[in-house]
Amino acid sequence: MKFSPLIFLAALSSSLSAIVAAGNFETPQPYDTLYAGLSTTVTYDGSHYTDNDTVAIFFDEDRSHLLGYGPAKQGQFTFVVPESAVTPEDRNSSHLLAVFRRNLYLWDVDNVPVKIIMPPPTNVTSSEQQQQDDGTTSSPAAVNETSTPIEIQQQDQEQEGPASIISNDDFV
Repeated sequence: MKFSPLIFLAALSSSLSAIVAAGNFETPQPYDTLYAGLSTTVTYDGSHYTDNDTVAIFFDEDRSHLLGYGPAKQGQFTFVVPESAVTPEDRNSSHLLAVFRRNLYLWDVDNVPVKIIMPPPTNVTSSEQQQQDDGTTSSPAAVNETSTPIEIQQQDQEQEGPASIISNDDFV
């Protein structure tokens, strides 16, 4: 059989497409909304990886904050979305990256654009509110800002023992 460059390129292309498709994110999907400060789970098909493969997950805009790291065969990582990853107003997305390594060598890189925003404020439902005597309602999480002063009385008697060595003049 004679070597055919065309058959070789077709076989190589097929092999490379299997490698590149290995890390595709299943979740989140492109342009999904993630909330800063809340946990999210990244999933991908881990069956394409060996025991020698690892993955590091982070946002392209902040590579110093590692979100997940471990065996690539695991196929999913759960992490809290950092507030530093909020998508700037002048952009429509941030990029979640997964860097795959085989035997410590770069093997594959996958990314998905996502929108990261601060979570909406939580509303207190009527069942969580407490009815007060004057008819107003308050949330159980409300902070009581009133305080009661504590009166401190000075002792006139001198104590005997080691404590009597220190006088009030030492604190002036």
